[in-house]
Amino acid sequence: MRNILIYFALKYHGEYERILQAINEKESVNQAELDDLKKNLPNAITIIDEEYPIELKTIYAPPLVLFYKGDISLLKEKYHLYKTKLF
Repeated sequence: MRNILIYFALKYHGEYERILQAINEKESVNQAELDDLKKNLPNAITIIDEEYPIELKTIYAPPLVLFYKGDISLLKEKYHLYKTKLF
């Protein structure tokens, strides 16, 4: 299921409603494209992965797939933004 989510996210450029529609309608998957995806799987976490940020799961229409580059563990860090005066 994880690879299928990534497949549809790439196919439909992350369009939430279109991805859900494809899954709900059990849209066929191009097996050759899926096999190629499995060989060259981009760095991604899906909404069904344990590492997916809980904060994102609680918003309306959360991204079903997050593509990333770098250290994914940084998602677990707590960041704080501070109001600063630049001048």
